[in-house]
Amino acid sequence: KYCNERIKNLKISKYLLFFLNEHYRKVKFYISTGTPNNLIRKLVKQKKIKKYFTAIYGSPKTKVDHIKSIIKKTDKKKILFIGDSNEDYLSAKKLKIVFLLKKNSENIKLSKNKSIKNFDNYIHLKKIIDRM
Repeated sequence: KYCNERIKNLKISKYLLFFLNEHYRKVKFYISTGTPNNLIRKLVKQKKIKKYFTAIYGSPKTKVDHIKSIIKKTDKKKILFIGDSNEDYLSAKKLKIVFLLKKNSENIKLSKNKSIKNFDNYIHLKKIIDRM
């Protein structure tokens, strides 16, 4: 229940919104989360960000399953998985897609892994993607 409350109270970064708004007509964005499907869809609708996403994937399916569904629709070489957890990293690694870590207070150890590209703030995301 605590996790659901935390998700419901999630604030969307103004930099993320700016990035999505600038790029969603040119780039396909997807959500892959361990949050239950019905809850994430409700949240996306409440936060008025549904228009930015081509598809939204939640549990009970795994992130590997989500990525496999996306690969069926998209050239694998054009996929960039932006995540913030070890599960995200391992899922991307397993399916051999590019991974970019969004650093936060819960993934400090993972962010120190020199083989994982990472960023602190969505304001820097465009510069990072342009360099990839």
